[in-house]
Amino acid sequence: MPNADILTNFTTAFYSKFTALIATVHNDFYLAVGGRLYDDEAPEGAVMPFAVYSIVSAPKEKTFSEEYTNFLIQLSIFSSAPSSSEIKLAYHYAHTLFDEQPLTITGSTLVWMRETNLATMKIDYTTLAGTTKVRHYAIDLEIMTSLD
Repeated sequence: MPNADILTNFTTAFYSKFTALIATVHNDFYLAVGGRLYDDEAPEGAVMPFAVYSIVSAPKEKTFSEEYTNFLIQLSIFSSAPSSSEIKLAYHYAHTLFDEQPLTITGSTLVWMRETNLATMKIDYTTLAGTTKVRHYAIDLEIMTSLD
């Protein structure tokens, strides 16, 4: 696992890409989930739709002259809407924002960022009002960085 500074710089860059403003307007993924992107888990009672990102793994790779970190991130989107159109649109916007797109990371250079998998499911989700079925799209993103 990389050191804490690399992890902090990476997660800061990832979240900053989500919250970035272009001409005072947020990106479509930010708007689709109402600005709700949480690190590791959503707070109890979070309003849907929302997204959660987690670092699944981050192994270091070295050559004689370079050091890389290969992050595997799971970006999960949750929706309680009766139809699947809300979560499909949020997924489309997440894919557009992160797949094969640039990412500025302090102390590192992005080699690539790409979507490697999508798993769609309906799950039981416990809310303050009880348990309900919700849609969950789990997107795997692979991000390779090299140290500057």
